[in-house]
Amino acid sequence: MVKKVTLLIATIFLVATSHAQSLETIAALKDQCQSCLDSGVNMQGCARKYCMLMYSMVDTVYSHLFDKLSKKERTTLEKEQKAWVKKRDKYEKQQIKDFQQKFNSGEWGPDMFMFVYESVAEYNRWRAEELVYRMYSQGLIEKSAFQKHVDCLIKNTKEYKELLDETKYTMKNVVIVPVDLRGDTIFYIMRIYTPGFNSNYSIGYGVNYSKKQNKITGVVEVQQ
Repeated sequence: MVKKVTLLIATIFLVATSHAQSLETIAALKDQCQSCLDSGVNMQGCARKYCMLMYSMVDTVYSHLFDKLSKKERTTLEKEQKAWVKKRDKYEKQQIKDFQQKFNSGEWGPDMFMFVYESVAEYNRWRAEELVYRMYSQGLIEKSAFQKHVDCLIKNTKEYKELLDETKYTMKNVVIVPVDLRGDTIFYIMRIYTPGFNSNYSIGYGVNYSKKQNKITGVVEVQQ
């Protein structure tokens, strides 16, 4: 038990450092959670840990972005973040309410609360990804050379160009986010989002990139 607590504290410390400001770090934490869930041991504990980490990640990335902005930009971001937190809290309450209804009806047992943790964690992850991507686009932080390389390959796909066409006359953007970094094939999501409204993603595409072959090996339509 002591080892597990120590590992959790160490991981949260990683999230709280400047090295955490990357989409790869967020994806790695998600992968860590998935590997834990795949083990089948204390799955609710795995989901709870992931949820805690994503709460910390949002706070860390938000603070990092806030520190790099002008006074006027900080005021705008602060207002936006407060509105988002209200949406997140409302979403979390609804997830708990849904669980409670299924639990009271006998449909779910107490262990199924893991789905509440996972849902709230994903809601936080999307916000953290959005804020990191905003720092990338504004030149506030640098992408790794590897991420730049993969981005370039993805941007040459016809599916990326189709998404880009949809955003031409809007305030929306296309983001490319790593989701699964395990193994030779890395899975990315490219999707459209409206800044400040990260829960309103439209249909996007899943992209498989093979490190060994150094190329895109497949693109499929997904809904997130």
